[in-house]
Amino acid sequence: MKTKLCLFVSSMLAVRLFAAEPAPTPRRPAAPDTPNRPQTGMAGPAVGMGAFDRVLTDEQRQKLREYTQASSEKSRATQMESLKLRRELQESVMNGDATEAAIKQKSEAIAKLDAEVLAARMSAMAKVAVTLTAEQKQKIKETSTQMRTARPGLGAGPREAAPPVREPAAPPPPAK
Repeated sequence: MKTKLCLFVSSMLAVRLFAAEPAPTPRRPAAPDTPNRPQTGMAGPAVGMGAFDRVLTDEQRQKLREYTQASSEKSRATQMESLKLRRELQESVMNGDATEAAIKQKSEAIAKLDAEVLAARMSAMAKVAVTLTAEQKQKIKETSTQMRTARPGLGAGPREAAPPVREPAAPPPPAK
């Protein structure tokens, strides 16, 4: 009797375990104008060029890739130098030995390096932009606007609505 009960209980547990296995998450299909092409995102190959890259034809995308790769070695070195300076600045601030002048000097150096990377990226985009159709340009503008309004803290300006009113997590302390 105990054996049958143990078998029954163990089989019920096994059934529940197999039934509890999560289903695989479905993949989003590619956009209709980009069949069989992986979706790009913030961590994808089109970092900083998301709205731009999504509307390009395969030929335009290849040209953009060529222009970007032509300056990628210099850009990579510049980005690494910027990262190194950021770490040094943070370490000196955390160690307490950063002066206002040193902070300003490092910050300006970081800004200059970031500007060089941005200029290289925009230069590659400008070379491809001359080949864009009016429809592609309009779609890029619309996508860029949608991205800015979806993430207001990232360049879309101040939020239009007031922040939500939240209840305090705990009652205020008693008055003394």
